[in-house]
Amino acid sequence: MKVLLCAAHPDDMVGITPRPDPYRLVGCCGPDGRAGVGHVRTCRADVAIVAADRTSRYETRLVRDAVRVAAGE
Repeated sequence: MKVLLCAAHPDDMVGITPRPDPYRLVGCCGPDGRAGVGHVRTCRADVAIVAADRTSRYETRLVRDAVRVAAGE
């Protein structure tokens, strides 16, 4: 799995949801990303690793093979 080097705040992400498999969302105080991709698109394609703590999500790392970068309009 190749992860993009960029990161975004989870509140800026649209159309992704936690995986139905709770194993991918483990961590001491929230998902830490060590269990692999934990968020999917509506089509169930693995797309992002979201890191969080007890109170908030703070980072989304995108899976390179799951996203396409398009030039802005």
